[in-house]
Amino acid sequence: MPVMAKLSRKLYDALGEDVVDQLAAWMNQVYDYQRARPRAAYCRSADSWSYDSARQLQWEIAEARAAITRLGEDVRALTRELTRRHLTGAP
Repeated sequence: MPVMAKLSRKLYDALGEDVVDQLAAWMNQVYDYQRARPRAAYCRSADSWSYDSARQLQWEIAEARAAITRLGEDVRALTRELTRRHLTGAP
């Protein structure tokens, strides 16, 4: 069985279908938002590029990095919780 399938099965077993589905939906929302927002903001001609546009792009990149950092923290917390449950046998 592939690694991702094993991880998926373990997540479903440990957290339940509802929680894993909500987690997956949230991750997809974050992904879709981060992909769509910069594209919508910067789909214009090169002639309209300005200092303000560059500052906005820097801000968007910083916001995306912060979202990725938060996602990494959430994944680490979930990993710690799953490990704790596995080691203690807690549901």
